[in-house]
Amino acid sequence: MKPSVITAVVKHDLCTGCGTCVSLCPRNAISLEKNDQRGIYLPTVEHIKCNNCGICYNCCPGHSVNYAYLNEFSFGAIPSHPLLGNVRDCCVAYAINQERRYNSSSGGIITEILIYALEEGLIDGALVTRMNCNKPLEPEPFIAKTREEILEAAGSKYCPVPTNVAIKYILENEGKYAVVGLPCHIQGIRKAEAMNKKLQHRIVLHLGLFCAGTKTFLATELLLHKMNINPLTVTKIEYRGRGWPGSMSISTSVNDAAIIIPLSDYYSPYFSSFTPWRCILCIDHTAELADISCGDAWLKEITEDDNLGSSIVLPRSIIGKDIIDDMTKKSLIRIKEISTVDVVRSQGGIERKRRHVIRVNLSKLLGKSTPKYLICNDLPKPSKIDWVLDLFILCPRTVLAANRQTIQLLNIFLSIIKYVGKFIRKIKISAYSLCDVTR
Repeated sequence: MKPSVITAVVKHDLCTGCGTCVSLCPRNAISLEKNDQRGIYLPTVEHIKCNNCGICYNCCPGHSVNYAYLNEFSFGAIPSHPLLGNVRDCCVAYAINQERRYNSSSGGIITEILIYALEEGLIDGALVTRMNCNKPLEPEPFIAKTREEILEAAGSKYCPVPTNVAIKYILENEGKYAVVGLPCHIQGIRKAEAMNKKLQHRIVLHLGLFCAGTKTFLATELLLHKMNINPLTVTKIEYRGRGWPGSMSISTSVNDAAIIIPLSDYYSPYFSSFTPWRCILCIDHTAELADISCGDAWLKEITEDDNLGSSIVLPRSIIGKDIIDDMTKKSLIRIKEISTVDVVRSQGGIERKRRHVIRVNLSKLLGKSTPKYLICNDLPKPSKIDWVLDLFILCPRTVLAANRQTIQLLNIFLSIIKYVGKFIRKIKISAYSLCDVTR
């Protein structure tokens, strides 16, 4: 029998942890729980409540995404660009408000759009995410209804975020809403809207975030271990903000001042290695099904003189284009048009769509399941260099750093390095002292 509940997706390691199934289940039979072994969120099903209706499976973006259908459903058109999807414009932009620009991840565009939409009456609330004040290392999706609540959610969260569990609020409460999410979140929402007209009418604006793959909770755990910070003492964590490219801020109950770590110091290969296998099988780096997609402008000509941050902005729908145009006219944001070539050049992850066939073949070699994607455009074939990069660098690293056993080994390794370093320093100090005595 063909599996019709979300347990089949979990079994085949295809779950993105987006939370769509939790909100769409008509019997409240599904809950999303943190899996401490793998450092991700996974759904569990109360089979006594479940009637095998199949809604959870059909709205899940983990096992399949029909981009051909969902582009027609969302924009009334097939994708205009093979790597970027439907785009009406390409630009680099930032918020005129200097404080919001400084405190956001890259230019404050998402925050500015939400405040604009709220104050213009386009929306009554926005599905956003902040870090949980009671569990500082875990995110909290919620519906922001004020400017202050929107500002609370500013900045990136480099950990699993179950955004779509909050869709349930939208289903149960009338109004017009915006949603902010990663590509998988937007995919799940679009699939849910195609099944549920109530959602289709209530969600009027989709804001997508560029994504190179979620980082598991184990990445932050290893970082804290490396810095000798007990996770139980953390009272607040911010992954980005404070200008561009930004920095992490960690507040603890044992230190008066927050610990600030530049992005370049913590977002290193070992941190980014903690990416779930399902994430590297994703072909959607730029949130192709959003009305507006945004991400860091990693272009040298933009960043060399920019210490506050700017975003690549891709309006994809009529409402997305109208919002960007109106905000520009009202001097809320400043934009500079760029080409699609520049957009692809700014984000190395976009090329992963072209290299997807490599990951599929690798997955099959490892006996793993792969998601089914139906796309409209023919993609260029990967080169030999692409095969080398994917087979010998990215994929093995991700497999090795997938669970708690790996982090325990890495913790031991870091501890050994730490103690060896202390021992060497003591030897050097002793040697210097001996030299002084000899002289």
